[in-house]
Amino acid sequence: MLLPGRRPPFDARISAPRVPAPLSVSHLEPGGIVLSEGLARQTIPFDDHGPRCDNPALFDALRKLNADGIPFQYQPQVVDAPARLMAWWQETGRLADTFSEIAWLSPEQWRITFIPVPVQGVMGWDGRAGPFAG
Repeated sequence: MLLPGRRPPFDARISAPRVPAPLSVSHLEPGGIVLSEGLARQTIPFDDHGPRCDNPALFDALRKLNADGIPFQYQPQVVDAPARLMAWWQETGRLADTFSEIAWLSPEQWRITFIPVPVQGVMGWDGRAGPFAG
């Protein structure tokens, strides 16, 4: 995922092999935020009306999960994946917090990367927001 306004390398934590991954925000489904931990899944309902990038119920729920320290799964192929929404809200100034993103390095090892809030001028970013900009 391109993260304008942020200078790599980002702070990250890599697990030891075979350490179970923590609870994480997996994906969105109609009306629900899916959390996963190993094979266990749970769904947090939200009012899923209108574009997800402008949905106040979704924003509040994801912001609370972030405040609770729950990472968001890296899904570059999904346009409205929770991690992409978090990055978008940072870029538009709506979210002023770092969030964490989890990705698998192998089936038995994962990495959590801490995604900082973008700063205008860093790596040429002019403050324009990313994938949901009209």
